Amino acid sequence: MGTSTAAEQIGPYVIDAELGRGSFGVVYRAHHVDRPDMHLALKVVEGRGKVEQLMLEPALLSQFDHPCIVGVEDFFQDGGRLVIALEFIEGEDLKTLLDRGEVFSQEQIRDLLIQMASALAVAHSRNVIHRDIKPSNILVRRDGGRLRFVLTDFGIGQQVEGIQDRKHTGGTYMFMAPEQLRGRPGPQSDLWALGVVAYRMLTGRMPFPGPSLPELAHQIMYVNPEPPSKAGSTPVDAELEAAILRLLDKSLHERTASAESLLRQLGYQGKPENVLSRSTTVRKAIPAAGESLERKLSNAIWWKRFWLAIVIVIYLLPTGIFTGVLLLGGVWLFFKGQVEDRWRLRTRVLALLGSLALFAAHSIMHYVVHEWFIILGWLAPSPVVEVSASPPEKSAKDSTAANTTTIKTKKKEPATQLELVAGRELAPVIGTGVAALNVVSYLAPAIAAAIYIRLRRQQREKVLRDAALSGSSGSEQYLDLLRNALEYRFGDVGFHLKYAEALIARGRFEDAAVEARLMLVQDGYNFNANLMLANCYYSLGLLAECITVCEQYLAVSGYCFEFAELRDQCRRRMGAS
Repeated sequence: MGTSTAAEQIGPYVIDAELGRGSFGVVYRAHHVDRPDMHLALKVVEGRGKVEQLMLEPALLSQFDHPCIVGVEDFFQDGGRLVIALEFIEGEDLKTLLDRGEVFSQEQIRDLLIQMASALAVAHSRNVIHRDIKPSNILVRRDGGRLRFVLTDFGIGQQVEGIQDRKHTGGTYMFMAPEQLRGRPGPQSDLWALGVVAYRMLTGRMPFPGPSLPELAHQIMYVNPEPPSKAGSTPVDAELEAAILRLLDKSLHERTASAESLLRQLGYQGKPENVLSRSTTVRKAIPAAGESLERKLSNAIWWKRFWLAIVIVIYLLPTGIFTGVLLLGGVWLFFKGQVEDRWRLRTRVLALLGSLALFAAHSIMHYVVHEWFIILGWLAPSPVVEVSASPPEKSAKDSTAANTTTIKTKKKEPATQLELVAGRELAPVIGTGVAALNVVSYLAPAIAAAIYIRLRRQQREKVLRDAALSGSSGSEQYLDLLRNALEYRFGDVGFHLKYAEALIARGRFEDAAVEARLMLVQDGYNFNANLMLANCYYSLGLLAECITVCEQYLAVSGYCFEFAELRDQCRRRMGAS
């Protein structure tokens, strides 16, 4: 896919109209140049230098083949932007309908819960959390007599915005679960938000109508919502009411455990993908750009392997395999020594052997290169030396004749060693060759190392990407891949955050606290890093340290509910003890 060629076209997509604009970018209605009859929603996100890293998100979402998740048709890079072509839904978002005063029947609300639960079941099975379910992110399309609810905006824009720039609005807070307010969202946080949406549709009011942000947060944390049957005059189905109230339980142990559990509670027994009738046409998203990205990554790996092999062959050509074995053996011994945690005798021996092997290989390289050209000089043909030979002394008569006749004979005499090495014809060639191989012997290892580093990075990126796309992002292998990737993404705060969240999901709070502190070294006022560190201290029972982190952040931000609430909880726990 190319870059923009005109103001009305992005890649192969022609812009028809602008649908919306936000801090993450712009959404257009567009169509493909080859398919003018098929409308798409084109989401253009400013990459801020992280487009390559962000390509994984739409690649993952493109695998969701579900009628209630907006389909990703295509995605590609356009300059420094991420462009995503989404399925265009003919309809309006749920917020617009509610603000206009549209009333939904209890059967439609139950259908919303089933459709959204089936969508979340698919997303959560791939370890994808939405984190921002609210009416404005649910599109409503009328398919005959039934409403089709489609979940949009899985946080790609938020991923691009960066952690420091991410700001919550009051409207978003209304749908956030207690654990999400503390900075610890999980799959059940999506279910809580879904319960808030259903409560709003059923009663016409919010379950937590706090007039201010602190009061709203207090209600979410500590106040139980009024049952829908008491909030209005219309009778409410007991099963539907029980399902909604269980979604809004503050305790994770008492709240609906999973999207599959909600489906069973509502009586749906089919597969999540079959939640709508077969009459609904759903196109499977197969983004060509995503496939080309895979090919691009594979081709880059292949070419780096090729050039690495070429450099190694050039480097070892004068000396053969023996020097290569010494070099590789030295590097391996050095590596084994560095793996050790402490500087023990075994570590010292390995380091010494590695040093000797590397020194021997380097010495042999230079010795053989120089001697090789000296041997070539000796084997070169001897130059022909022209000599005037004087005849033996004869009689005076003969001498007089010799003065009138010059006798010259040519014979081959071996030149001196200096003349052989610096022969007029071979000296420039030999000198140039020696100089060139000297340069190669010095530069080739550096070039090979640079190629190898980039090769390893792309290989790890591919393995990490494949693991995420294969659905194994919840495994220990995926955690190891994240940790290894930190070697070349050490300065990427967002990647540290992803790794730390994976650690927290496995209950490894001490390791997550270390990652949070590393993030704060790079960005001391990072919201999520500070909140993660405070939460880790809280979970580890280090209440004084948690209070310190909260107060330091509050001193800079002025007021932030997450830190104020966590600080107050620590003080209450310390007072109770």
